[in-house]
Amino acid sequence: MTSLLFFDYRKLVGFFKHLFVITLLLMGYVLLYGTQVGGTPHLEFGLYDNHIYVDFISISPVLFIVPLSGILSRWNWERRGAVLEAIALLVPIWFNLATPNLLPCVCT
Repeated sequence: MTSLLFFDYRKLVGFFKHLFVITLLLMGYVLLYGTQVGGTPHLEFGLYDNHIYVDFISISPVLFIVPLSGILSRWNWERRGAVLEAIALLVPIWFNLATPNLLPCVCT
């Protein structure tokens, strides 16, 4: 987590919208089809008997903050309907609230 403080996010400027959409799609997939571990849906990786379960819902706020800061910093607030579109970008908050357990963990 500390390494994120030293990462230069300006390198991702062209990919903010893509990162936001990919994170949103992965979050929706985990909520719909994720493996339940301790009552929380997890993203499952692995083959055969070797599986790794990642609590993507708890990791996703970090993956949303970076693109949202980039998207909203270049946002044209003078445009008609811009405020409603900015509010629509906060949809991931509802996804996070839809999970019963918000404690971050990676289970193996």
